Amino acid sequence: MSTEVQELEALKQEYLSQLRRVFPLHRTALLFVALVVVVLSKDRTIGAVSTEIIGLRVGYLLDFDDGLFTGTTVLDLLLSAALLILGLGFQRTLRIALFKYIREALSLDGVAQRMRERSAEQRDASVANHFALKRAESAAKLWGKRVALASLASESAATLFLTFLYCATRLGGAADYAVAAVLLLGAGAALVLSFFVFLKHYLPHAMHQTGLAGLRGDLTLP
Repeated sequence: MSTEVQELEALKQEYLSQLRRVFPLHRTALLFVALVVVVLSKDRTIGAVSTEIIGLRVGYLLDFDDGLFTGTTVLDLLLSAALLILGLGFQRTLRIALFKYIREALSLDGVAQRMRERSAEQRDASVANHFALKRAESAAKLWGKRVALASLASESAATLFLTFLYCATRLGGAADYAVAAVLLLGAGAALVLSFFVFLKHYLPHAMHQTGLAGLRGDLTLP
C-alpha cells in the first residue's frame, strides 16, 4: 500500500472517529425515534402517539414506498434534529449546573485535594505502589464508565421527554403527557444516580490514582 493511500485511510479513520464521538449510535437511535414521533403527530386522527407507536409494525417502518415515512419532509427531519439538540442541551445545562452546585456545596475541590494528598503520602518507587496505581486506574475507569452511562440514560430520557411533550401539545393526548412526565422523572433520576456514583465510587478512586501517580488532576465529570 502506497504512502498516499495509507495517509488517506488514516485520515478517513480519524474523521469517522470524530463523527462517532459527536454523533454516537444512541443519538442516531434517538433521532430515529424523534422522527417517528414527529411524523405520527402529523396525523390528527390519532388520540396519542404513545399508544399508536406501540402497535406499529416493523415492516411499516421499513417500507419507504408505502410506509410511515412516505410523506416525510425535510422539515420533519429538521424538527426531529432540533428536538434532539434541545434535549442534549437541556440535559447538559442541567448537569453542569448541578455539578457546580454540588462542587460548591460540598467543597469538592478541598475534598479531592485531601484525597490526593493522603494517597501521595503512600507514593514510592516500590512494586506495591505500581500495582496499587494500576488497580486505582482500573477502578477509576470502571466507575467513570458507569457515571457516563447514567448520564447517557439521562440524556436519552431528556430528549424523549421533549419529543413526547411536543406531540402532546400538538395532539393533546393525556397518554403523551403522562409518558413525557415519566421520562422527565427518569431523566432526573438517572442524573442523580450519575452524581451518586461519581461521589461515592469514581471520585475516591480517581483521586487515589492521581495521588499515587504524583499528578495534580482536575476535578471533572467523566
